[in-house]
Amino acid sequence: DTFATHFAANPTGDFTLLPLLSLFKGRRLRGMMRRTEQRFGGRLSERARIQRSGAPRFMVTQRGAGLGSPAGDARAVEWLAATSVRLRDAVQPSLEAAGALRRYTADNDTNSLRVEWYTQLLDAARAKLPLHATRSPNDSSTIGAAAGVRGVEYCYSVSMDQSGVFLYLGATKSDRNLAKRRFEFLLAHRSTINRHLPDLEWSNSDASRSCRITLSVDGGYRSPRADWPTIQSRCIAAMMALHEAMQPLIESEEFKRA
Repeated sequence: DTFATHFAANPTGDFTLLPLLSLFKGRRLRGMMRRTEQRFGGRLSERARIQRSGAPRFMVTQRGAGLGSPAGDARAVEWLAATSVRLRDAVQPSLEAAGALRRYTADNDTNSLRVEWYTQLLDAARAKLPLHATRSPNDSSTIGAAAGVRGVEYCYSVSMDQSGVFLYLGATKSDRNLAKRRFEFLLAHRSTINRHLPDLEWSNSDASRSCRITLSVDGGYRSPRADWPTIQSRCIAAMMALHEAMQPLIESEEFKRA
């Protein structure tokens, strides 16, 4: 029945919520914070204590939070949101003055690198394959282009140390097994496809209604900038090969009827 927020001795510039994140993840956490603002106006009284623990960090803890009830959960979210920001603002200047350095903030840094990566990749790709010619760079990990058949896309992907291309097969609301049938149709032609693309990864997970056929390339947006053109050229070559091998099958009547 305890929740806390901690500020690490090697600060990131962001607060960390532990262990509440194991209870309220993603949308639920954001939704509860919005509902808390509507239901509980004003500032709650804090039964809190500030301590300095053995491994140097500053801790603000509140006990008797009442987690498990709607009102208790809402109070926990409100307290965490307010206290973690105040703690960060209070401690950060002192830590920086003492020489503690901020690590890169993952969201901003990663998003910026992805935009730069895709800007260069798409500019180079347009001259060789117009498939993604109308797409604009963004900060997503993937960028897709329609294959001309609903639910099918050719996608570029990138992470810190890996990039590549994949064919995405999606389901529809009216036909949840569509991607699986299309995947099986392409899989029946695997021996022919593998002669041109032997390193394809065929992914058909029971946990997902979609399927992927992937060709990976070593290197990503954390690779040295000087290596980006070489890595991106390999991605473009992989996309051209994937498109050449798959598009005739995708445009066939058998695929469309699958």
